[in-house]
Amino acid sequence: MSEKIFGDGEIVNRRVWNELVTILKSHYVKKHEL
Repeated sequence: MSEKIFGDGEIVNRRVWNELVTILKSHYVKKHEL
C-alpha cells in the first residue's frame, strides 16, 4: 500500500519538477535575450 502511494507521488513529483524546470528555463532565456 505504502509503496503504491510512494510510486504515485513520485510520478506526480516528476511532472511538477519537469514543469518547474521548463518555466525556469523559459525565464532564464527571456532574461538573457534582454
